[in-house]
Amino acid sequence: MILLMTIPNWPAFTIFLAGVLFMGWAIVFQTRVCLSCGQVSQPDNLVTAPSFCRECGASLDDGAT
Repeated sequence: MILLMTIPNWPAFTIFLAGVLFMGWAIVFQTRVCLSCGQVSQPDNLVTAPSFCRECGASLDDGAT
């Protein structure tokens, strides 16, 4: 519904699209998988990736970003 309302208004559509793309980027590239237990850890604030596993407490920072 929001998409249909913003298509005629191109500036609003552009802002909406940028927001959707940022959310997609944050979800895909900030999610980490624990190598110890296999638990998937999503970011708390959509900007920084989690540092430790919520399940077992192991470090999720393997040096590769």
